[in-house]
Amino acid sequence: MPGTLTRIVDNGGERSQNEGIRSDLTIVYHVAGLTGGAGAEAEVEAIAGFPANGATFGGSGPYASLIKQRHDFDWLNSEKTVARVICRYQSPNGSGQQSGPIAGRLPIIRWGTQSEQVALGPKDFTTGTPLDVKNTAGQPFDPPLVTQILLPYVEVTLWKTQSSFNTDVVPLFARGRPVVNSAAFSIDGVSFGIRQLRLSVSSADKEYEGAATYYRVTYRFDVNTDTWDLKPASYGYYEWTGSVMKPILDSEGNPVSVPWPLDSSGVKIANPLTTSAAIMNFKPYPIVSFSVLT
Repeated sequence: MPGTLTRIVDNGGERSQNEGIRSDLTIVYHVAGLTGGAGAEAEVEAIAGFPANGATFGGSGPYASLIKQRHDFDWLNSEKTVARVICRYQSPNGSGQQSGPIAGRLPIIRWGTQSEQVALGPKDFTTGTPLDVKNTAGQPFDPPLVTQILLPYVEVTLWKTQSSFNTDVVPLFARGRPVVNSAAFSIDGVSFGIRQLRLSVSSADKEYEGAATYYRVTYRFDVNTDTWDLKPASYGYYEWTGSVMKPILDSEGNPVSVPWPLDSSGVKIANPLTTSAAIMNFKPYPIVSFSVLT
């Protein structure tokens, strides 16, 4: 087929913090070797490797959701045998709002990080039934278990019909607590293992467009690649002897003033310098399937 296509310039495509990709991406091609004449434009678009009208540009990265808007032909000679073709890709949410059928709208995805102090909740869901959180001697932790971590998170905004919102989203609100994923789940092409995502519904706005009613729902996924299980060392002021609970005493026979390490049976560790406390495993968040979110 006559004509050769050379990509010469890329520009545009800035990302907005609030609305995802906002500006256009412009790609300029140089085309040579055309037969020319009135059919030159159709000849250009038929060249192998030239993107078809309506095509999505790229397969990944910030321009994956941009859809071609139009071609502008800038002919470099009067015979139309050489041309410069300007292709503009425009974000569907470039105006701040996507339009058209709900099912065809693309998600808005935001990645970020934040520092957070994580405390072990008042209940443990290891068995599926919420139980009080206690050390191996059967006593509450004092002081409560907390840790400081730097969390990555992902916010995903989707458009839901009234029916989907009532069936899938409202039950998440009604739980009144965050939940974690019961199976592997992918976001923006990144796969996460079981219990690595902690989900909360950040917002759900009811919107109207013509005769259509829908919800603009934003999910917040906090990421912990070590899972959201908490694995503290067991410690306390009392030990379990197998029949009774008794205070842990120091070398002078007085109750210890700081929590003492315990073994897996709730018995005090004889020498904390040579023996480590038992490591426990709590699951502070119930698990649910995230399949309804997509």
